[in-house]
Amino acid sequence: MPTPVNPNMPKPSKVKAKSLPFDIIHGAIDTAAGLLHDAVNIGQKIFGIFGKDVSLKFHPHYVDGLMVLDPLKEDDGILLSGCEANETSYDLVLGNRAFGAFTDAVVNVLNQRMGAGISNRQLMVEAAKILKDNGFDQNPCLYCSDKNTNATFLGVFA
Repeated sequence: MPTPVNPNMPKPSKVKAKSLPFDIIHGAIDTAAGLLHDAVNIGQKIFGIFGKDVSLKFHPHYVDGLMVLDPLKEDDGILLSGCEANETSYDLVLGNRAFGAFTDAVVNVLNQRMGAGISNRQLMVEAAKILKDNGFDQNPCLYCSDKNTNATFLGVFA
């Protein structure tokens, strides 16, 4: 028997995805990083704009006067994705506001837990169930090490 769709939830949006050509993005970065005349790659330009807040992926240090960006260890990253690479991640539309169906599902799970803590894996399982129960045909994905799969989502902050 199919799972009934919650009539109170907004329907998936049929809005076409928006995108910008790479040359426009690259030009905007060059403009924003205009003071970085010696920046030779995109990483240095982005770091020049955002500084140490650019990403946990970058740890800048200098070798012979040149900035070097080293990646973190493999276990340091956790990525929650609203869908698989070959799928569409749907939006909900309420009035003139649009927001991600996956994000809404994650917020609902966290609100149900109210500070009780939840593992990254369990968060994804429960969010996927909410999406399915509300008629969204997308499969959220968790990308992290095996160790972080069962770690508490956002540690003690969620």
